[in-house]
Amino acid sequence: PSWLQKALAEIRKGSFGAAWDALVEKWLSLEAKYGFSSPRTGLDTINRPEQYSWWIQRGREYTPDIDDINKFASGWWSWWCALQPEWRPTSPSNRPLMTGEGSWEVLMKPGRNGFLSVVMGLYWWKQKLGDDNSADWD
Repeated sequence: PSWLQKALAEIRKGSFGAAWDALVEKWLSLEAKYGFSSPRTGLDTINRPEQYSWWIQRGREYTPDIDDINKFASGWWSWWCALQPEWRPTSPSNRPLMTGEGSWEVLMKPGRNGFLSVVMGLYWWKQKLGDDNSADWD
């Protein structure tokens, strides 16, 4: 579908290493699992950084301006934590922990309103960082 082609064309402009490439491949596997469908409903918007609304209002065509990368990063993490399943605990530094067991269904959201938003946010973030390494992004 065209939404996927546009997203991939943008995402593949970045060369962010093996972990990034693996993330993109896992995202593509999720989309393939759901037949590259794009339902109207997607991920929750609670705590989502404002740049997403700007991006969506412009047909997901342009990269939003991120004036304050620290504010964006903090907002992204708040949103990411809000998206997690109830059973997944967070650390004192507000990061999801790699413990617990349960369904990941709340994150299994395909299409242009789904997990694409998570991937695009990480892409914008790393683009803004450039060569500046940030453990917060990794």
